[in-house]
This record gives sequence, C-alpha cells and structure tokens, in this order.
Amino acid sequence: MSLVPFEKESAFNPDYKIYHCSLRDPNGYLVEIQRFEDERWPG
Repeated sequence: MSLVPFEKESAFNPDYKIYHCSLRDPNGYLVEIQRFEDERWPG
C-alpha cells in the first residue's frame, strides 16, 4: 500500500463553514476534500 501525500492538512474555513484538505493522487492530480458544516443543511 502506498500513502498519498497531503498538500494541505485539514483545516476549518470559517468564511465558508467547511473543513477541507488537499492531496495529490498517484497521477499527480490535486484533489480537495471538503466537509460542509452549515447548520441549515440536514444531517
């Protein structure tokens, strides 16, 4: 198993109310993962 390096560790962005991080896939593409924390959205 190979590990995928993070470009940016997980952090909270209060302006957009999201947690996000960035990583590179094995082909070199930049991938961003987001988790939305807007209380108006159903859980």
